[in-house]
Amino acid sequence: MDQLGAGGYFFGPGPATPSSFGVGFAVDVPLLSLNRGKIKTAKAIMRQRQVEERAEVAAIAGEVDEAIARAQRADARVQEIEHDLLPQVDAAARQADAALVAGTLDVVEVLDIEARRVAARRLHLAARFERRDALIELEAAVGAPLPR
Repeated sequence: MDQLGAGGYFFGPGPATPSSFGVGFAVDVPLLSLNRGKIKTAKAIMRQRQVEERAEVAAIAGEVDEAIARAQRADARVQEIEHDLLPQVDAAARQADAALVAGTLDVVEVLDIEARRVAARRLHLAARFERRDALIELEAAVGAPLPR
């Protein structure tokens, strides 16, 4: 077996005789590709979409963070009202009622204390509605219902 040329092999009894046969192969190596511009364009579009997707993910994460912060603030406000304000106004109303029965407090003062109690209850309801709205906003940002 003798090798002739870069891509041809000849098999036979001796060096390249007329009775021997040959097998050849060719490799096409393009120096200029007609699709090169299309490939570069496709890669540029892919990189642009990746950047846009990362920016979108960051924006969604920011919305979720803001919604979580709002929900936490609203919940803290409700807890503060329930643990501090409402017990104080309820205690003041009970003391005012007892003082009214004992005759040591005027009815107008008792009504003023009761009006403050009603205002505190309204504030509590407003804070609960704010918390509910914040949780709805958080569910919308997350895209799914929150576990109860």
